[in-house]
Amino acid sequence: MITISLQSPGDAVVVLFVVVVLFVVVVVVVVVVVVVVVVVVDVVGVVAGVVEAVVVVVAVVVVVVSGVGPGGQGQAEMSGVVGPLTHPSQCADVPHSDRR
Repeated sequence: MITISLQSPGDAVVVLFVVVVLFVVVVVVVVVVVVVVVVVVDVVGVVAGVVEAVVVVVAVVVVVVSGVGPGGQGQAEMSGVVGPLTHPSQCADVPHSDRR
């Protein structure tokens, strides 16, 4: 316990002043800590938002480059495949029904 011996009425004013100053210092420190925490959380949120945006962009680029799309099988489109068989390797020597 702190014991203060007051010798004159001026001593009470000094003690009151010291208590008020200490209170103000504590309040200022608490406010500064809260502001720093809010700023850090905000910066982390902004960084997380940027990282999320980059991940989305990379995912879109990968999907576009790989040719995978909704309902797709991951196979690139090949032109000239649709239509009649025109290349000899596409024609079987023996019909499927005759194979055993």
